[in-house]
Amino acid sequence: MRRRLVSVSVCCCWTRPPWTVSQMLVWWKSPFAAWMEREGNRCERDPLDPFASLLAKKGGEWEREVFERVGGGVRGDTLSLVRRETPVIYQAELHDELLTGVADFLVLTEDGFYSVWDAKLATSAKPEHVLQLCCYADILAKMGVPVAPAARLVLRGSDVEVDLRHYGSAWRRARKRFESFVKKSAAKEPPPRPGPFEAHGRWTGLAKKLLGDDVATVYGVTSLRRRRLRRAGIETASDLAAVDSRSRRRIRGIRPDALERLQTQARLQVEGGGGYVTIGTPPAIPPPHPRDVYFDLEGDPLARLEYLWGLLLDDDDDDEEEYRCFWAHDPETERHVFDSVIREFRERAEAGGRCYHYGAYEVSALRRFDEAAVDHLERQRYFVDLYKIVRRSLIIGEPKYSLKNVEVLYRNEKRTTDVPDAASSVVSYEVYKCTEDARVLQDIQDYNRDDCVSTKQLVDWLRTTFGTTTTTVEKEDDVVYREDEEGWKGYHRRENRPAWRQRREWLDSTPSELADDERCIGFARKVAVRPTRRANEFTFKFPPQQKRIAPGDRVALVTTPRSDTPPTAMTVADISTSTIKVRSQKKDLPSETCCFIPDDFVNPEPLPTAIKRNLDRVDQLPALEAFLAREQPPAGSENDIPALVEAMDGSVLGVQGPPGTGKTHVAAHCIDRLRGRRIAVMAPSHASIEHLLSKVKQKDHDRKILKIGGVGKKAEFDFKPSIAKAAEAIKDESCVVVGATAWALANPLADNLFDYVFVDEAGQVPAANLCAVAACSRNFVLFGDHAQLPAPARGSHPDDSGASCLEYFPSIFLRESRRLHPSLCGAISELFYDGRLEAHPSTWDRCLDPGGSLITAPAGVVVADVDQTTANSSEEMTTANRAEARAVATLAADVLKRSIRGRPLTPSDILVVAPYNAHVRAIESALLAKNLATVRVGTVDKFQGQEAPVVIASLCVSGGGASDTEDDEDYPRRALSFVLDARRLNVALSRAQCLAVLVASPQIADAPAPTLDKMRQIARFSRIRELAVQVIAVDPRQ
Repeated sequence: MRRRLVSVSVCCCWTRPPWTVSQMLVWWKSPFAAWMEREGNRCERDPLDPFASLLAKKGGEWEREVFERVGGGVRGDTLSLVRRETPVIYQAELHDELLTGVADFLVLTEDGFYSVWDAKLATSAKPEHVLQLCCYADILAKMGVPVAPAARLVLRGSDVEVDLRHYGSAWRRARKRFESFVKKSAAKEPPPRPGPFEAHGRWTGLAKKLLGDDVATVYGVTSLRRRRLRRAGIETASDLAAVDSRSRRRIRGIRPDALERLQTQARLQVEGGGGYVTIGTPPAIPPPHPRDVYFDLEGDPLARLEYLWGLLLDDDDDDEEEYRCFWAHDPETERHVFDSVIREFRERAEAGGRCYHYGAYEVSALRRFDEAAVDHLERQRYFVDLYKIVRRSLIIGEPKYSLKNVEVLYRNEKRTTDVPDAASSVVSYEVYKCTEDARVLQDIQDYNRDDCVSTKQLVDWLRTTFGTTTTTVEKEDDVVYREDEEGWKGYHRRENRPAWRQRREWLDSTPSELADDERCIGFARKVAVRPTRRANEFTFKFPPQQKRIAPGDRVALVTTPRSDTPPTAMTVADISTSTIKVRSQKKDLPSETCCFIPDDFVNPEPLPTAIKRNLDRVDQLPALEAFLAREQPPAGSENDIPALVEAMDGSVLGVQGPPGTGKTHVAAHCIDRLRGRRIAVMAPSHASIEHLLSKVKQKDHDRKILKIGGVGKKAEFDFKPSIAKAAEAIKDESCVVVGATAWALANPLADNLFDYVFVDEAGQVPAANLCAVAACSRNFVLFGDHAQLPAPARGSHPDDSGASCLEYFPSIFLRESRRLHPSLCGAISELFYDGRLEAHPSTWDRCLDPGGSLITAPAGVVVADVDQTTANSSEEMTTANRAEARAVATLAADVLKRSIRGRPLTPSDILVVAPYNAHVRAIESALLAKNLATVRVGTVDKFQGQEAPVVIASLCVSGGGASDTEDDEDYPRRALSFVLDARRLNVALSRAQCLAVLVASPQIADAPAPTLDKMRQIARFSRIRELAVQVIAVDPRQ
């Protein structure tokens, strides 16, 4: 159907010339810079970057190249050209009451909509590109132009199609903020203060002058710490340097050891002159070796291309080092260079040499090509990261700890290379790709050589100043074969590598670094021992730290300083913000300062062996053959599934069941109909297995059910400790249902033991594990929902070898939810299921009766804003948020004043979902204060599969997130990525039958989005706010 132009009148309400879209994009990164662009004519800008001018010129050339590629276009009045249904409109002028801009191309689609195309010289899509597309589409819609939901970024090398519906809410939120900014600018209000963590473009120099001695200029002062220091009256670096013992007591929310380091850092920066202070253990540098190498990479992380590999060698007897460099302008050459370099590294490692580098980038980049080879070298302690050594042992009087800043320790003069830093190297390489000017490559090469030389000079200075230390290089006996690394066969090896790598990192960390890591505990001291019947319980005290550790977790105790004794493994009995109780078989534990690190390794055997065995005989396993072929499921609805299951013969059937669609009921019904068959039930946890087995038992109380493994022994099941003990009993039965994990079913004793295997929660089961158990049955039925909690994944896997069963294999979609009220179901369906999920008619009257003083909505999503800009320092924690905890308690008390279908709500009608165990405890304390201790509180993982009339979900993070780490400005984005993960949000909100309340800081919608993934997460949060039937504000101080 052809779309017609809609007549819309656009009136201008601004008295000044409209802002351009380009100026709006400047504002998105820095309101200060945008204000200066309009009002700062009398102020001096930074000099124009010649690279920027060249890129602008090349951008115009690229646009003209795209113009030719699309077959040309017509310029003119945009609306007139739209009325004539012009196929391609070039340089389309757009305007509304606020903004004016020019879209590169408007392309008419077959169904009569105009798609916005924008030509960008970049090689990858960036958030600001998508925001620009959303802006253009919004203006066009206001002009009455029918706009296609799919826009396109025409990049160098590839085109990226952008679904504007995924990001539109982020744009609408940004536009409202921009409108407020414009009104303030028009009212001649003072310019916004430059943010210390923003990109100010050509106004960077002025911003630095205005910030002056701001405390944010002190290295290690994150945005959260800046707020905490300012609340204590510490505004500048000089203030921080002069803090005395009385002033320290006013500073809340920063650990004493971290505050002491910050104060020393401030003092050295204020004093200037390249001074340094040694902290903790002096820097540990291995002695020199003739096969040492100094390594530096130049790469574009967004384009995923390492374009220059630099090595400085000191093999010869003379004083002149040899510099070697390798250029890689394409992935094929890049792979060839890697193979040569890694071969060189292996030979040097065998001879006893080391590879010195500065920062994590080099090793992380190498890992992308061959994780096994790099892991082998890491276990030999071949790579020496000088950044970690400097950070852990020295405080220097510099605002950053980049290699260029650290050079004040050992270089008398500053650099003179034309390329000043890594970011400029990337820009310069972009210039080269546009101009093919060999002089640009030479400038980059000079810069890279200087980095390699500087790395060696730093090593020499550290050895001269602090001496050397001897570290034993571990010789590995095992040889990693590449064929065992590929695809499914290498899944568990790849999955375990990050865990072992992280463990080595923790063992090398200082107590301060472990205290900063929410997965660990630093500065712990034993204070009590209590003998119990099975183990001793030890109590340790530590400085207040917010942790993800929970009772039941396995941890390892690490002494300080480190000893050669392996860390002691134990189980957490209880934990608070300053106390941990652990159980251990040991009679005593060290009394000196110690730390705790996670100890959650699970031996994957026999799964890897079974995968290799089964893949080598896949032609003998029809179900595995069907699974790997991804056979499409037969057409059918929920009612057809039992018959489809009965008709299976050497195949796989997948069923995706969103919240409330009754997938467990359907699975139990299918099992009940398979009389006379031997059936196995498999799931990612024993609890999930037992849940489905209980449903089966309810349908047939006489059904023989065996349970293999697990801690608890339920009376309704016959318990067997292992498959070896159960195999004979299973063979003797013609009709039996057996519950077991993949570890039991992958055992060769289980081969051909079953007629069917039902995999519950298959969205959380790695597809590799199905390969491991493929020999135990001819038929596999997969039930789950991969739009909810995913399979745990830590490793990086090629292609689809890291997917879950349901992500990999096509499935039948159950469309009707018997849990969610239509208002709530509509929101869940749009946000997480592309509009495919529908509410069953039985849910239409599932709503709360009128009432309530805060929440008055009968059903749907309610957003409860907790403005945390006024929260005190002690409440801004990384994994617990007392302001939101009190808000949750207030909302729970308000909801309990209401009724549902004529009966009063009770505490059992409410579920409270939190992202972290520490936040769970904070909420429980707040509920206890309101006499609501019986309200159920837990993390998403605890409540999957459960439901209640009302769910209150608290996100915990404030604004851009909260970081209390010394050197982790990326923490806010990681925190947001976790709590805004689509699958975790889906589980949290869809536990509700009628009312889902999302408690969160409204500032989250305005958080920075450095990547498209982050931008989509923030847009989803903004969309939840738009879909909410009610948005309320809860005062956290009440």
